[in-house]
Amino acid sequence: MRRFSLLGDYMPGNFVGSKWWKVDFHAHSAASTTDAFRNADALSDRDWLLAQMAAGIDAVVVTDHNSGGQIDALKTELAALQQERPDGYRALVLFPGVEISTPGPVHVLAVLDPSKATSDVDHLLGAVRYGGTKGDSDAVTELATSAVIKMIIENQGIAIPAHYDQAKGLGKQEGQTLGQVLETDGLLALEVVGATFQPAGMLMQSRKSFSFVVGSDCHKREDIGGRYTWVKMTEPNLEGLRFALLDGERSVIRFDKVAGDLNDQHAQI
Repeated sequence: MRRFSLLGDYMPGNFVGSKWWKVDFHAHSAASTTDAFRNADALSDRDWLLAQMAAGIDAVVVTDHNSGGQIDALKTELAALQQERPDGYRALVLFPGVEISTPGPVHVLAVLDPSKATSDVDHLLGAVRYGGTKGDSDAVTELATSAVIKMIIENQGIAIPAHYDQAKGLGKQEGQTLGQVLETDGLLALEVVGATFQPAGMLMQSRKSFSFVVGSDCHKREDIGGRYTWVKMTEPNLEGLRFALLDGERSVIRFDKVAGDLNDQHAQI
């Protein structure tokens, strides 16, 4: 691994006012019907949030399967925690989002502005013509994957094909479907789970470059905060995410490429 220097590309001092934030781009809550969070030993919304804080996560995208049903409740509980400041509290930013099942099947993450609510996710699901059970991952949208991504972007969101290199990931597709998605204007990033992933095939041939991010895809307590992405931003907001993803590896680094805290000059990559 390469040690950072005070003049290195990745030091937080390179950009005035910026720092590195731990972002989980892919997290589930009790709104996903297959979640352990819904069982008898389920985490309450408060415990879910405190578990994110305990894991050191700075910002988390709530991406339940075809549902934004838990977002309003989580935002309400977070506001209460901000007022009470109980033991274990630390600042946390919630990004409303959703994991949309599209034909293929391919899963796509939508990341929305922190000001958005459950109703905004419902609006997006209607726009992409998802008619299945909310919280269920089996039904798919009427729109094709590339059209779903365009719709997310048109709704001012960030679209990220989920677990690109895994089952129900875009990388398992071939030919026209894969090519159309990769060339979609405004597509900035792919979620890649495998630490040793190397671009190949159409991804290697694409005229575009992408940031590679990773999230926990947490469905049970022990998975919370297990995988995340370091993102360099002034503040953890939607535009900060967008600019970082545009900047690529200078501003986006997966957790397992780093030893230590990236805001510490002794961190290694």
